[in-house]
Amino acid sequence: MADDSIFNDLARRLRRTDILLLRAVRRQRARPAMRAKGQFWGSVITDDEVDSLLRAHGEIDYPIGADGLDDAIAASSAYRDAPGGRLEQLRNAFGLDGDDMDLLLLSIAPEISAGYGKIFAYLNDNLNQAYLTVDLATRVLRQERRQRLVLQSRLLPGSPLIRNRLLLLNPPDGMDTHTSRRVHPAPKLLQWMLKGTAVSF
Repeated sequence: MADDSIFNDLARRLRRTDILLLRAVRRQRARPAMRAKGQFWGSVITDDEVDSLLRAHGEIDYPIGADGLDDAIAASSAYRDAPGGRLEQLRNAFGLDGDDMDLLLLSIAPEISAGYGKIFAYLNDNLNQAYLTVDLATRVLRQERRQRLVLQSRLLPGSPLIRNRLLLLNPPDGMDTHTSRRVHPAPKLLQWMLKGTAVSF
């Protein structure tokens, strides 16, 4: 059984995920389609509910206005890259970089709290899509289209995350567009991360 230090470490690293999601939510709210829909965006997931979830998850004092958010995101890499813990072991064992770790944390987040699924549904504008897709992952982590296209390569066959089956994509390759495929952590990864179960990667 996992000890508390595993969960404390994961919660600390997820603070960066919360700040990145905050940026994605702000960008979404600035879209003309979002303003036209108002509170109907995401069906019944309201702006206030998303704000509350973001505050509760990370327990961090993120900037209320737009000013300072980019600085907070840059500084939050220290959470992701902190030494020690299982995520550092994973990073070293598979030669993962910061982008890989961000993708891992995004995929693990809804396994920690269902609130992340609501935020994903809100960003997808679909209450039935309370999950991470390739498209959503790149929108959360990158602001410019060219950068999002480059980041998609981290979720293609041959990339460390996919080749080592740390992250899985559904439906299988060729069944749907790459960007619409669901991204989720492999069961063995979750067992190792959350339960301390010994597994062979």
